[in-house]
This record gives sequence, C-alpha cells and structure tokens, in this order.
Amino acid sequence: MDDGKQATQQHEARTSMEQRPTLLDLWRRHPEIQNSRMIEAPGIPYIKVVYAFCGFAVTQGEFEAVLTALNRLAGTTYAQDDIAGVAIVSREKEGV
Repeated sequence: MDDGKQATQQHEARTSMEQRPTLLDLWRRHPEIQNSRMIEAPGIPYIKVVYAFCGFAVTQGEFEAVLTALNRLAGTTYAQDDIAGVAIVSREKEGV
C-alpha cells in the first residue's frame, strides 16, 4: 500500500473516532456565551434553553433558536449536524 493511501486511511480512522460535540461541550468551549445573554438571546423560555444545552428534548424551532443565538454570540457557524446528542420532539406535549 502506498504511503498516501495509508495516511488517508489513518486519517479517516481517527476522524471516525472523534465525536461531535454536544451543545454542553460547545458551552464549555466558548466562554463568551457563558452568560445571561446566551439564555436570553434565543427568545424562548429560559428552561427550554437549558433543556437544549443539557440534551433534553426540545422542538426543532427551539433548537434552532438556541443554535442561532450560540452562533451569533460566539461568532461560529455550527449546524445541527455538527452537534451530537440533539433530541427533537415534533411538538410540545400538552400540559408540560
């Protein structure tokens, strides 16, 4: 096997072992969002922001609001596919 092909396979193996970060990992990675602005910026109930960061189920709209705020405040461009542990529900349950 030539060196280029072997290097590519080794790189692909390392990449597949690397895990995508969770929202909580991103919170820890970006100190500039570790404040009340990150809780207030999405414009949804505070508890839903906390739920999203902790990996609890939120609606797609709530998740997008949190991700948009995170990207704006941190100056990043994360997409939903870049993040592990995303739990989306189709709609809010009655009485919750």
